[in-house]
Amino acid sequence: VAIPIFNAYSAYPKSWVKDSSGQLVWGGIQEQNKQALQVLADMYKEGMIDPEFALSDGNKAAEFITSGRSGMQLGSWWNGSFPLTFNIDNDPKADWKAYTLTTDNKIHAVMNFPTDQFLVVKKGFKNPEAAVKILNFSTALSHSKYPETTDRRNELNTQFGTDKVDAPTIIPNFGISYLDTTLRSVKLFEDIFAGKATVDDLSVGERQIFENSLKPNHDNPRKDPGKYKDYINWMSALSAIAHSDLDIQWNGFSGTTPTYDAKMGSLIDKQLTAYTKIIMNKEPIAYFDTFVKEWKSQGGDQITQEVNESAAQESGS
Repeated sequence: VAIPIFNAYSAYPKSWVKDSSGQLVWGGIQEQNKQALQVLADMYKEGMIDPEFALSDGNKAAEFITSGRSGMQLGSWWNGSFPLTFNIDNDPKADWKAYTLTTDNKIHAVMNFPTDQFLVVKKGFKNPEAAVKILNFSTALSHSKYPETTDRRNELNTQFGTDKVDAPTIIPNFGISYLDTTLRSVKLFEDIFAGKATVDDLSVGERQIFENSLKPNHDNPRKDPGKYKDYINWMSALSAIAHSDLDIQWNGFSGTTPTYDAKMGSLIDKQLTAYTKIIMNKEPIAYFDTFVKEWKSQGGDQITQEVNESAAQESGS
């Protein structure tokens, strides 16, 4: 939950990141974590953090928000839909706004591997270029081209039912998009509201969001709680991100190694215990150094070596 605070200090406690020499290191043992832990320890001491946070889960946090006991939440851009939605339903006057968290005017974050879908062609296939043509078609379709194809799918859905029509065989449900597609979309929404663009500039998906949720709330603020929640997500949270200087780190390893399988689970538990003790002021910030030594000696160094060897093999170096 507190990951954004760590990220603000360029700390990535749950990811493999590269050090200054280009080697992968576990983010949870890096020196930058101390600053974030000290901030959290101070917040805990001042009563700004639930005293029982170590025993809380997502449901408990949602209860605090629903009842109006939480005035701030660290989360994702879509949190207007959950869990803030419960507070808005209970208190129609609740007014939530999103703010970025930074210590150096940059927004630091970590992401996993950017691609999780691949289009492949069997070796020896007579017309491999067909795959690229389909990809181009589906991408163009997502940008409002070929409306007749969308109309045909809707006809078949109406005639036979969506449970009987295999839409992806009619209209491929993949395409090429930007890594910052949502941020580009929100800037376009802003331009429309400012009179610098029109709805004709929107893709099919963007137009649905804009016409179904954003414009209605813009014209009649807060009249419909459901549309207001979407407006928070897009025009407050994503807008704040879209106008920030982003520093995105990529998680450098998501595989496994023999020692990783055997010991990483217990090392992650050790890290969580150490962090919790420091935040709850049961141990001083200097205890972080003790934890790091134990982490390294109890298998962490061996895991780090194996992770770098595995990463080198994957990259062919």
